Amino acid sequence: MFRVTPYLLNKSAPETVVNTVKNAAKAVADSVAGTGAAASKEANKAEAKSDNATMGQKVGAATDAMGDKMKEVKNDASSEMNKQKAKNS
Repeated sequence: MFRVTPYLLNKSAPETVVNTVKNAAKAVADSVAGTGAAASKEANKAEAKSDNATMGQKVGAATDAMGDKMKEVKNDASSEMNKQKAKNS
């Protein structure tokens, strides 16, 4: 049975469903983006450790790996936030 809470009294049921679906879709998109950033980070870490890369390539790859890690953390946090919004809407 659908439970009416004070939060839901201000919104119609279709609006609540639409918001839940939107937030769930955002959570999935952020999760996929975080996974892509993690894969890129690992590839850059491998290049930074490579014996065949020049010093400039190693520094560039290490810098890129740090940027990818920041994207990964940001996307994971955003995904979690959107999951919570979807659960609570």
